[in-house]
Amino acid sequence: EDMSPDGLRLVVESQAEPATRIPSSVDELFVDKSASAPDAGDTIAQIHRPVQPASFEQQEQPSATPSSPPASNAAVAAPEPAQSAAPPQRTWEGQLSAAIGQLEQQVRETESGADTQQQVRLQLLRLVAGQPLEQIADITGQPSEKLYWQKQLEVIQMLLNDSKLDSPAVSTTAAWRRSATQASRQLKLALDELANVASLQLDHVAYCSEVRGFGQYKPIPARFHAGQQVLIYCEVNNYSLQATDGAGQGPQQAARLQGRYAIVDGENRVVYQYEYQPVEDLAQRRRKDFYMFFPVVMPELPLGNYRLQLSVEDLVGNKVASAGHDLSFQIQAAVAHPSNRPPQTAAAPPAGHPR
Repeated sequence: EDMSPDGLRLVVESQAEPATRIPSSVDELFVDKSASAPDAGDTIAQIHRPVQPASFEQQEQPSATPSSPPASNAAVAAPEPAQSAAPPQRTWEGQLSAAIGQLEQQVRETESGADTQQQVRLQLLRLVAGQPLEQIADITGQPSEKLYWQKQLEVIQMLLNDSKLDSPAVSTTAAWRRSATQASRQLKLALDELANVASLQLDHVAYCSEVRGFGQYKPIPARFHAGQQVLIYCEVNNYSLQATDGAGQGPQQAARLQGRYAIVDGENRVVYQYEYQPVEDLAQRRRKDFYMFFPVVMPELPLGNYRLQLSVEDLVGNKVASAGHDLSFQIQAAVAHPSNRPPQTAAAPPAGHPR
């Protein structure tokens, strides 16, 4: 090789210049010595220039951004997991049907008549789903409760199935009035059954001097004297009825009630008490205006303040009700005044007579 300064300068210049052609084979790289030699610069450049496969140069291309990983690494990266498709949303009808099936299974597994609420819940779900009602199973010891729920559910079914209810102007139509009338009749029957099991209730208890009818009485001030006779008016609700033959008058409904009262002094001591004879009321159906009045003759008591505690017992339904508040009164000295005269005994009705 020529180690002259010119030769060395030629090699440096050749390496600094970019190669014009890459050898395509090894045979081309090692040229024949006997052949006509090319210029020294070309030969040295070809010998000392590193030869790389074409594919290697393509892999070593710089990335668009310094932070991007090499293409070879991206080729072997694990694929991202495919996202699972969202489950289809269930309709409320489907969920309701599933709930009905589960509740039906629970009712079947329950002993007969052991869980009234579960049976009612099942019937309500069926009504919402548009399914027909079924008879509620017998309820041990509470037939009135069963009848109440049956009537109440029939009313709901009647109104839900009435397509005329979808019209906003239906309240003015004769068809809606007929539906409302039927529903009202069924509701009254349901309430009658509910009254048989509800607690007895006394309303509008008051002292009076005269009773003319339901809600028609003449109240008086609660200032009395010993021996004065007054009346106690009260309205009775939720009393029980018992079917009877009515002493040859056909099927009747009988109510049997008994009243009593106690007088308590200022120290909460019972100073007097009285019990009326039981009374019976017969009617073909439940009265909507049931009231009673009891005559009271004030006993000989010292002057002062007292309270009268009235109670009524339902002998058919075996339940007792007391007035919501004690009837306070005052015993005063007798004064010869028309307002203090007791009502005529002949005009007073029998004790505890219901109307």
